[in-house]
Amino acid sequence: MRQFQDLGHKAVLIIGDYTARVGDPSGVNKTRPVLSPEMIDANARTYFEQAGKILDTRPRSSRCGPTANGSRNSPSPRCSSWPPR
Repeated sequence: MRQFQDLGHKAVLIIGDYTARVGDPSGVNKTRPVLSPEMIDANARTYFEQAGKILDTRPRSSRCGPTANGSRNSPSPRCSSWPPR
């Protein structure tokens, strides 16, 4: 993904959060409990920080065009907020 960014492509990182919101609906798997919105957001931030060790995660303004290194990326919303309503 970073190589694509370096070539000017937009990298889209999708962080799924649906299972964390509903847990294991069967109740069989206790290792997948329902998480609070605050815990889900905290987890998503850590995933994004980890990806940022490789990917350029600096936000870009749609008015300003590419970032300083020429990539046109921006952080993506999590799955539960996509598609836009």
